[in-house]
Amino acid sequence: ASVGFGETCNQQTRTCNDGTLSGSFTNSSCTVGTASSCSFAGGSIAHGQVAVAYQTASVGFGETCNQQTRTCNDGTLSGSFTNSSCTVEPAATCTFAGNTVAHNASVTAYQSDSVQSPAACISENRTCADGTLSGSFTNTSCVVTPAFPANDCPDHGVIIEVLPFGPVAAEIREDLRCSCQTAVVGGNYGRNLTCHSGLAF
Repeated sequence: ASVGFGETCNQQTRTCNDGTLSGSFTNSSCTVGTASSCSFAGGSIAHGQVAVAYQTASVGFGETCNQQTRTCNDGTLSGSFTNSSCTVEPAATCTFAGNTVAHNASVTAYQSDSVQSPAACISENRTCADGTLSGSFTNTSCVVTPAFPANDCPDHGVIIEVLPFGPVAAEIREDLRCSCQTAVVGGNYGRNLTCHSGLAF
C-alpha cells in the first residue's frame, strides 16, 4: 500500500478469466512516503534544504571561522560541523600605568620621569596589539629640571658682558652652570657680574 520516499510502487495488471484472477498483487493503490527532515542545532531542516554550519562556536581575534554547507537528504544530514554560528572574539586590551589601552591605540611613554637640564626627555610611542604593548618605557610623563634651583638664577637666558681689566672684552652665554663669581675669560678677569642661570666660565 506504500513505499518509502525515493522508491517506486511496483504494479501489475490482473485479468479475470472465468473467475480466475491472474497475478498476485493485492493492493489497489500505492503511496510513496514523504521524505524525512533532519535535525540540526535544535531545529529542523526539510529534505533538500541546506544549513551553514561552523566548526567552532568562536575563534580568537584575527582568526577565521571555518564553515561548511550541510544538506538534508531524507533524514540524513551531510557534513559534520555542529555549530549554527561562530563569533570572532574582540582584540584584547593592554594596560599601561594602571590605565587601559585599546587595541591599535598608542600612548607616549618616557624613559625616565625627570631629567636635568640640558638633557632632554626621551620618549617612545607604545602601541597595543591584541593585549601586547610594544616598547619598554614605563613613565607617563617627564620633567626637565634646571641644573640649579631657578630662584638662584633670576635672569636665565641672557648674554652678559664681562668687564676686563685688560684691553679685550668678551661676551659669554649661559650654558651649564649658575655663578655669581668673578670670571676668567680668555685670560681677562671680569667683575661686577650678575648671576645668570648656567653661566659657563
